[in-house]
Amino acid sequence: MISLEQRLARLERQNRVLTGLVVALLVGGASVAMIGAGDGPKDIEVRTLSIRNDDGQLVGYMGACDKGSELVLFNKKSYSGLHLEATEDGGIITLNHPNENPALTLSANEATGKISAASPEKVSRGNWP
Repeated sequence: MISLEQRLARLERQNRVLTGLVVALLVGGASVAMIGAGDGPKDIEVRTLSIRNDDGQLVGYMGACDKGSELVLFNKKSYSGLHLEATEDGGIITLNHPNENPALTLSANEATGKISAASPEKVSRGNWP
């Protein structure tokens, strides 16, 4: 059985990796925008954007989905670690366990916001009130 400290360390490590990928996406997007900036405004239109590492493995995806748009970041086993979804009803952020099972979900719509955990009794509340 994995201790709480080991699980927390693993989640923190995954968080650092996912944060790095999001930063890389933002820098990449800004770079693409700056490349054409000298020639006047240009539009780049794609239905989806797939990001692959040097080995050709899919590590990120951004595009349209049935409900709106989504950004998905994957781990080395090609499981989604982070899923951001924007719809006309609101937004959803899902952090997954390494096996792709949802661990923590944050959702919001016009009426309410919700945080749910796969195992609420095992969630560390940290310094929350």
